[in-house]
Amino acid sequence: EKKEEKKEEKKEEKKEDTKELLELEKEEKKEEEKEPVEAEEWFTLQHTDRKVSAQESAKEQRIEFEHTHTQFMLPSACQKLRQSFHDRVLFPIEISRTLKSGGGYAYEKKYHGLAQLNIRGIAEEDVTFISVRCPIGPHSDFATPTVEEVEAMPEDDQEEEERLHDGTAANPYLLAETYVFVEIRMQVPLSPKPPPPPAPLALVRDIIPKRPAVPSHVKEHSGVDRFRQDIKAVLSELQELFNDRSVPLDPNASQEAIDARRTQLLCYLSETGKMHEFKGKLKQSVAMMIREQFKQPGNLGGQSPEAQKMISDLNAVLKDEINALLYSEFPAKKLAGDEDTEPLQLMLDKEKRLAEEAEINLDYGKATMHLNRRVVAVPKDPQLWYDLGSVVVRSGDIAKAQECFRQAVTVDPAHVGSLLAYGILMTVRDKFSEADKYFKEAVGASPGHVLAWSCAVLFYDLESRDLERRTALKQMDTAQKKEKNPAGKVTKRSPYIRSSQMCLDMGSTQMVERAMTQELHRMGDSEELQVTLGRAYLMNRQFDKCRQHLQAAMQLEKKSTVSMTLIGHSHYMEQRWPDHRADMPLPPFKEAMAFYDKALSTKPPNFEVLQYIRLARIQIAIKKIAEAADTMKKCINMQPSATAWLGRAIALTMQEDYDRAEEALQEAVILDDHNAEVWGMTAIVALHQSTTDGGLYPPKADEAVRAINRALKGGLGTKETFPTTEFLLQQAGNMFLKIGYYDSAAASLRRALTSAQGTEAIFNLNKSLAECCEALNDVPSVIEAHRKCGELATNKADWEAAVRALIKATEHQSKTLSKKYAELLKKDVWTQGLALP
Repeated sequence: EKKEEKKEEKKEEKKEDTKELLELEKEEKKEEEKEPVEAEEWFTLQHTDRKVSAQESAKEQRIEFEHTHTQFMLPSACQKLRQSFHDRVLFPIEISRTLKSGGGYAYEKKYHGLAQLNIRGIAEEDVTFISVRCPIGPHSDFATPTVEEVEAMPEDDQEEEERLHDGTAANPYLLAETYVFVEIRMQVPLSPKPPPPPAPLALVRDIIPKRPAVPSHVKEHSGVDRFRQDIKAVLSELQELFNDRSVPLDPNASQEAIDARRTQLLCYLSETGKMHEFKGKLKQSVAMMIREQFKQPGNLGGQSPEAQKMISDLNAVLKDEINALLYSEFPAKKLAGDEDTEPLQLMLDKEKRLAEEAEINLDYGKATMHLNRRVVAVPKDPQLWYDLGSVVVRSGDIAKAQECFRQAVTVDPAHVGSLLAYGILMTVRDKFSEADKYFKEAVGASPGHVLAWSCAVLFYDLESRDLERRTALKQMDTAQKKEKNPAGKVTKRSPYIRSSQMCLDMGSTQMVERAMTQELHRMGDSEELQVTLGRAYLMNRQFDKCRQHLQAAMQLEKKSTVSMTLIGHSHYMEQRWPDHRADMPLPPFKEAMAFYDKALSTKPPNFEVLQYIRLARIQIAIKKIAEAADTMKKCINMQPSATAWLGRAIALTMQEDYDRAEEALQEAVILDDHNAEVWGMTAIVALHQSTTDGGLYPPKADEAVRAINRALKGGLGTKETFPTTEFLLQQAGNMFLKIGYYDSAAASLRRALTSAQGTEAIFNLNKSLAECCEALNDVPSVIEAHRKCGELATNKADWEAAVRALIKATEHQSKTLSKKYAELLKKDVWTQGLALP
């Protein structure tokens, strides 16, 4: 019984103990719930993308120096500190290790560490405290101590070297991932907070009492407004009639069904008299427009030229008004996935596209103009400044390119592309210390940027800094593993190949050569290496070297169509095809054309917009018109542009397909409405259409006048993208002369004469100008034009014709001069280039 009692007592004691434990646990939980849970803080180490936890670092092994330094700074010292921040100076902290005994220490270089602190944050407005965490690395290249140096030390101080996988001794700071933590506090901020702006003054309207409201005035509707209202009413009624006839039309109906419904509606309108009713409604508003805009009575009857011109102008005005109303009433349906784009972004995209098109045509002035418009619209976008600087540096203006890249870095100090570009320009100018600073800024701004590390590898190789080159190479490999192509795979490329593409964009042939030398030494020869060198020498206009490397690329890869295209470009540039004009002899073209055709016919072919445009330029010049039209069609399918549509329009015009040429020019105007060549070609096509049936169609002739005026205002000259046997201005002038539009003819011919160079072209232009000025009764211009024809005549018959014309022109102007010309004709003193009085 006693034993059982003891057991029961023990059980009761255990129960009491468990109850007490449970109560303690509950109390602890309540206290934990009451205490706020501290969020874990993470900090990024400077110059790396490594993150550390504040809580974990407090628990790890660390050395606390407890070193505090307080100092008073004079204004001059503050100014120097601000200047150092502006110059991007880093502040070093050195760490060393010595023996307590003071004796020689073999591992002194090994434990000599360096941390480069970036404390620019203290210079921000109203900032008095910053904390900095910066990794510690080796101060300089260190060597493993020799056996003799180690043995000379006491045995207690000797230590075993730790080795990395490549067999080299590891730096203890890198191996332990050591970093230094520094806090800086200032009593007064280095950059004080600016004072608040003064309170705004009271507005004038709050001081002076308001005047009584002016009674509202209802403006009378003008003829244009009434015409728009009538058109809207007619459109609404026509739409109801179109949908109410028989059964509703299926939205997915074929074109034949739509045409049949339209025919049915027109028949119904004629039978019921609706057509006459609509005409009656519009007649009154049109009469008002005639009275308001042309200051004429309600009709423009008559066959006089003035009446015909007014009718043509009225037709254009009515057509524009009706088209605008149709587009507003029946807007085009948006395709799936289309989104509304801001007008500013549309403008930026358009200017960039036009700049790329101008650069393809080697018109760097025009390309710079378009990119300047972008930076004026958005001056705070670093990418726009970078795009402008890239085009300017390829045009050869290094000083202006530096300004653009410097402005991009000012707007965004972390813009990697601009930092790399500026570093490359500094390297080309042998300013290696500045280049080093910008390359370090680039990799510091984006530690995972593959191209930045690739350029750093190339730069350290140029300076023979092997340790930093190896570090940059490892960082590039790490970043490259994270970068994936659209297929989701990692693309491994040599750092020298990657950096050479950036150097090509910056026009640095010297750095491309050095990069490819290292690529050949380390990776061996390849097609890409030879093609890169070929591009560099082509850009530098060293055509023989260019073709030598491209031929080597074709030996490594027989179907290297990129090499074929570049060889075609080298022949094209060497034969000065970009400078060819209508008044010049045709340059050699067979080699360039052969390589372009070979690159397009070999499988897999190489397609480039530049290749298509240059091939079409040659084909138009040698009058292979059908091939040129087909080439431009392929170019448009690849990338539509005003230049491509212009080339197709010229080819179609030469084939006398004026309707399709007009459609092509309309597309070109949509893409670039300031292209002078497009407007000049529009005038020529309109002139052809105005005389197609043998007679003259005035509306088309007036359209040609408006187009040639736009072309002259846009600066149309004799340098053309697709030159033929005659200038566009010469063609337009001769056609205006034939139909009797002498003012437009004279303006076109005079503009052509300002820049024409060929003797035959200048002779023909002066001959046409003399005929035109004679019709305008401009006798001095007639005399001057015939005199130039006489001086430029290449045969006796042309000279005699010019002298006879001069005798006739000066008969009533100056009898003395007329006699001189008559005496010259009798003496028969013609020699080529003879100056006439």
